[in-house]
Formats: sequence, structure tokens, C-alpha cells
Amino acid sequence: MPGLRLPLALVLLAFATGCYTNSRGEALEVRVAATEARQAEFTSTFDAERQRLDALAEQAEGQVRELEEALNRAQAFLQRTNADLGVRVDGLESQLNELRGRLEEASFQNAQLRQELELLRQDIEIQLQSLSGR
Repeated sequence: MPGLRLPLALVLLAFATGCYTNSRGEALEVRVAATEARQAEFTSTFDAERQRLDALAEQAEGQVRELEEALNRAQAFLQRTNADLGVRVDGLESQLNELRGRLEEASFQNAQLRQELELLRQDIEIQLQSLSGR
């Protein structure tokens, strides 16, 4: 029996030093399997969420490109409109200056006609006085 003592002592020593029993090992394997399942589920959820976010980012980038194109079209339109407006304002200023010149000319002619009319009235009065004085 002295030969049996050594293996039995080794087995007892293994249990005493913290080696796992078969049931503890199985429980640990179950926990590891559950952790791996949760990790796989998390990875799957993470991948799905990443795909969803990638799709949203791509959609947002498309919308940004559309907005930039619309903004560029609006800026081009405004530039054309401003240029057209500038041409129209210049034309209106030219017409306004021409009309002012015509008004000044008409005012001058009106003043001359009034003066001539006044001279004619005075002349008629003088002639009427000379006729009535005879």
C-alpha cells in the first residue's frame, strides 16, 4: 500500500490546490458558451447597426450633394438676376436722365412761350389804348 499513497496524495493535492472538478469545469464551459453567444449576438447587432448607420450616412451624403447642387444653381441664378437687374437699372437711369432733359427743355420752352405771350399781351394792350385814345 505504500505505492498507493503517492497517487492518492497527488489527487488530494490537485483538489486542494484549486483544480476544477468535472462539474465546475462544465459550469465554466456553460458560462463561456453563454458569453460567446452574447458576444456573437452583440457582434451581429453591431454589424446590423453599422450597416444601418452606413446607409444613413450615404443617404445624408446624397442629400448634402443635392443641397450643394441646389445652392450652386441658386447662386448662379442670383448672379444672372443681379446682372440682369444691373442692366435694367442702368437702362432706367438712362431713360430717367433723358426724361429729365426733356422736362427741362419743355420747361424752358414753356417759360419762353409765357414770356412771348406776356409781350404779346402788353403789345395788344398798347395797341388797344392807342386805338381808344384816338
